Amino acid sequence: MTAPAQPTSTVDAATMAEWNDLLQLDHDAVGSYTLAVEQLKAHAYRDTIRRYRGDHERHIAELTPAIRRHGGQPIDFPHPSSVDKLAVQGFASTGGGDTHVLISFRANERQARDKYARAVERAAAWPSDVQAIVRDAASDERRHYDWVDMTVQSLGVVSRGVEVFHARTHDAAEAVETQGMRGFEAARRAVAGSGLARRAAERPLAAALTVLGIGLLLGSVRRSR
Repeated sequence: MTAPAQPTSTVDAATMAEWNDLLQLDHDAVGSYTLAVEQLKAHAYRDTIRRYRGDHERHIAELTPAIRRHGGQPIDFPHPSSVDKLAVQGFASTGGGDTHVLISFRANERQARDKYARAVERAAAWPSDVQAIVRDAASDERRHYDWVDMTVQSLGVVSRGVEVFHARTHDAAEAVETQGMRGFEAARRAVAGSGLARRAAERPLAAALTVLGIGLLLGSVRRSR
């Protein structure tokens, strides 16, 4: 059976990579929220974070088909660097109870808030449906961060040094990964209509990982020049 043709993208590869970066950020957040829910003791905190996790699941549900509508291939798994984020959050919970979990969680939320805010600044040039998704998501991220920031301050913690360092470190790591996403998108377009493209319809995760490997290689070659 012949797979249906995917629409030709009118969006450049760099923009598509940025949309996938946001999509991966939301996948990161679902993992982070799940870990926080497992570790927190206070039911009020857990209930709020479960509700906010639902916002990230909605972002994924909205952004994934939008990427497809505009001819892209959604990257439906977290950033590779998210493993480190989860490890930091898990380590933070070992000695300080809910306060340390929330401090680490605030660091993750700062990065999500700031990344979506930067995306909104560039969204004026994007299709209207993606603009709406990104603006709504950015509003969610501000609300999430404001809640955890206020909660942490109410526990007597004012310093934001940890979260600033965390955000800068992971923004740098994800910038490298986004370069790989640009290579992924360029490679995916280059093989459109090939056997790999047909296999993508049947086994999207396996095909995405294959093309991602090609994209990372291309990105590495470009950076070495």
